[in-house]
Amino acid sequence: MAPPALYSWMYLFESPSIESLGDLQFETVQKMHEMGIANAFIQNPDVVGSTSDTTVAVCYVGIASHKWMAVAMAAGPHAKTLTDQLIKKFESIEWF
Repeated sequence: MAPPALYSWMYLFESPSIESLGDLQFETVQKMHEMGIANAFIQNPDVVGSTSDTTVAVCYVGIASHKWMAVAMAAGPHAKTLTDQLIKKFESIEWF
């Protein structure tokens, strides 16, 4: 049996409206739920979730005030699809 596909990527969040890591974690869980990853949850400091055959995890690196880098990994047969969906969901976030 071959090992599952593994994808990793980074996404930069930058907005004066981002006050804490919790803001990012909350948004990530919400976006994962919208994608059908119903079991997504915060496991400090990460956000993790999975489908029946693919796991997705996101952690954050604080770069500066109101600036964070999301470092994400997805493993499994639908890793690429879920990665692409999560990136689109991140791009749709409007920070006020």
